[in-house]
Amino acid sequence: MRNGATRDEVWSALALANKTAANQSNGTISSGCWVHSFSADGKSSGKNYGAVQGRVCVGMPGGFDWLKMFNEIPGVKSKNLTMLVSATAIGSGISIPKEIGPPRTLSILCPTSQWPITLKAGSASIGTFAILGSEQDIVVCKNQFEFTSLATITLDADFSALKSLKPFKAKHHSLSCIPTIDGVQPRTWSYSIDVQLTAKHLR
Repeated sequence: MRNGATRDEVWSALALANKTAANQSNGTISSGCWVHSFSADGKSSGKNYGAVQGRVCVGMPGGFDWLKMFNEIPGVKSKNLTMLVSATAIGSGISIPKEIGPPRTLSILCPTSQWPITLKAGSASIGTFAILGSEQDIVVCKNQFEFTSLATITLDADFSALKSLKPFKAKHHSLSCIPTIDGVQPRTWSYSIDVQLTAKHLR
């Protein structure tokens, strides 16, 4: 490496060292081996010297055995494939520029949904949590982010009733509010709501 050896030259030197050790091991070391290298950018690559069969998971997330997966495919299993080279990359990588598509107008209709806040089933409502919908048109393009406001959230409460209560939490209430986007509706569209009344609010 000090003399500027290439990756393949380093691999070959390591494989030769393994082969030399194998010749002096009385058969306890295989003369063939896998040589793998890791780079600081999260990439790794390797080469199989001697077509060694068996588990090959060096450098792969979670030690996943890709070779075993391929050899279990019908029609491949009987061939007993052997991996000769491998390469992996871990991380986000460098994305290629995305082509921005032509503008398209979408109509969005978000309904109004509301939830009467009660402390337990059958009790009187102490307030109302509401999602006030909207109707609008937005212009979007493929591969380009577009932000818009779907609805306004409001909370109306009977403060005189709240003052007589103890602190409480109403957690994970699901409020369904399914929008219509360009004439199409998703199967579900719900918001998870937590309402909390603390001692500070009661002052």
